[in-house]
Amino acid sequence: MTYNATHLKKAFLEEMLARLNPYGFLRKDERLYRVHPYGKDIMRFGLYGKRTYVEVDLTIGVRHDVVQSVIVEFSPRLPKFVIPWFSTVDIRMGTSMRKDVSWDIMDEYTISQVCDAVMELFDSFIDHYFHRFSSLKEIIDASMSDDKAENDLVGPLAVRNAIAAVAAAYVFGDRRLFQEVVDKKSKEMERFKGHFQFAERAEDFFHMAKVLEERMNKQQEK
Repeated sequence: MTYNATHLKKAFLEEMLARLNPYGFLRKDERLYRVHPYGKDIMRFGLYGKRTYVEVDLTIGVRHDVVQSVIVEFSPRLPKFVIPWFSTVDIRMGTSMRKDVSWDIMDEYTISQVCDAVMELFDSFIDHYFHRFSSLKEIIDASMSDDKAENDLVGPLAVRNAIAAVAAAYVFGDRRLFQEVVDKKSKEMERFKGHFQFAERAEDFFHMAKVLEERMNKQQEK
């Protein structure tokens, strides 16, 4: 059979949907997602057509809609088209395992093999990740941990990690815990002030932390 990247991508996503639909997943483009009252579980496949094969990688994330509404308020440069799918926490498969995790699809036969491998990961890690980070407290705890592996489960970028942690703590609503998160993350973000790549997002963080502190204080006064 002649190699056709477009056909293999389409066939792979259709088979993945067939396998994950019994778990409640639906499909939007290259994403499979499961809806919850608080938001979504998201599996985003990267499908890259090479000369003779399609390379597949996978990023998983959990979106808390209320937390994301707080983050978006203080993220003026965030492209509008990504907002509905912007995860509160996410991780590229392999990051937590300290190794690259990707698969190659060469033909129709290898589609099933790759789907088998993804489903093994789903059973051993992905579904547990989704369940764990359905909890805002788990997001906060992982972000506040001194263990880098735990931090990476929230997200690989320190600035985004800090923004997610403060927003999650604000929505969680515990005043003492919120202040602990703001204090720790503010210290961590000091090193990004003036950074050529992350300065603007660091400014967003400090502005968000200040405004949310003021709101939290007003709520406590009522």
